Amino acid sequence: MSPSTAYRALVLSGLLVLAPAAYGEKLPPKEAPAYSAVYHATSRSKDKVGDPWQYETDDMVTIAVLNKQSRWDHKSDGTTRINDSVSRYTTTFGGKVPPNTAYRTRAQFVAIGWEFGYVNVAKATDSEPEVLGTMTVAGQPCTRLRYTSEQYGTPEFCVTKSGIVLRFVNASSTAEATYEATSVDEKAPDANRFTTPFGYKFEEPGQARRLQPIL
Repeated sequence: MSPSTAYRALVLSGLLVLAPAAYGEKLPPKEAPAYSAVYHATSRSKDKVGDPWQYETDDMVTIAVLNKQSRWDHKSDGTTRINDSVSRYTTTFGGKVPPNTAYRTRAQFVAIGWEFGYVNVAKATDSEPEVLGTMTVAGQPCTRLRYTSEQYGTPEFCVTKSGIVLRFVNASSTAEATYEATSVDEKAPDANRFTTPFGYKFEEPGQARRLQPIL
């Protein structure tokens, strides 16, 4: 397992659970609007249960969302990923990908896609989320929701009243990951950001490996 798999990991929060009625408010929207935000991303993972933590990452990631697509720009290694939540294709370029080349892979599962909101988890879970209270992230208030899902584990989202996830936490027995916004721009990003640079050739190095689906 490489360090990058920690970005596809699942996290336990273990915080006080309060019933939704305690707040007397409706849940925030399930789907996020168009936006851009910078997230501090930390993760750790190990090859198997019982091992000490072996791989750790600490990165700043700029994420833009528009028309069911998201773009992730990783500061640590210069990698860019463009995800299409409808076709489930991911296009990757920059970083360690050969120059003027973009890799295309298709996930075999419906990823959690937290940057688009908590809609995928809600669809896969019969029960309502646990409302854990509110907090302030990147200067904005958000409502903390935690799901218990057979498919996605126990993800926690902190969601603004407009539907933007400012904080996402999840874990499995071998990996943990946290994304927390440091700044948010609620203006729709330029559609050109979701296209591959002109002249790049596409390669398909095989279907995406079936990992625990959190992204």
